[in-house]
Amino acid sequence: MRDVVALGLALGHIFYISAVNDEVSQWKRPDNATEDQVFTYQYGWAFYAAGSSFIFLMVNNVQLSLRNSQ
Repeated sequence: MRDVVALGLALGHIFYISAVNDEVSQWKRPDNATEDQVFTYQYGWAFYAAGSSFIFLMVNNVQLSLRNSQ
């Protein structure tokens, strides 16, 4: 069950990053460094919370697998 949850979190991250990248790629990029950037984006707390929960699930799965193999 934990593997399914971890896979869902990973897929959610991939879809989210892909959607942001698709949106950003359509915006006009500045010609040089002196021009103002048209679009800036920063990931919010929910993105980092989901990422940390994914890492926690993966570490937990490895620990359980090692414990069950002994």
